Amino acid sequence: MLSFQIVDERMNDLRKLAQATARKQRVISSLAGEELDYIRRNVRISMVGASTRIENAVLTDAEVDWIDPTLVKDARTTAYIDRREFIQDKLSKDKERGIDEVAGCRAMLQLIYSRAEDLSR
Repeated sequence: MLSFQIVDERMNDLRKLAQATARKQRVISSLAGEELDYIRRNVRISMVGASTRIENAVLTDAEVDWIDPTLVKDARTTAYIDRREFIQDKLSKDKERGIDEVAGCRAMLQLIYSRAEDLSR
């Protein structure tokens, strides 16, 4: 039993949101593979960059963009562990915590995306 009442206005708002989301999903689904990959990559980099800056990481989106292909080579969430020294050698030591944040956030987003794709099949 809910401890609050869902008013009709909120239900209508939720329906509108669900319909708008479904329309956007149809548009996204109609994109070519390259376009979709480009959008996903840029969204991931932007989200990882923003999320890690909340944690006081000092990496820019350009640096996150540089790290991303290094982590995606084998598409495993443990890729960072295997490539940590390479990445840290390329970036200054004062950004080490930021690199950890980027790798963790990216792994989390990759897990979320893969689960969502599994559910949509």
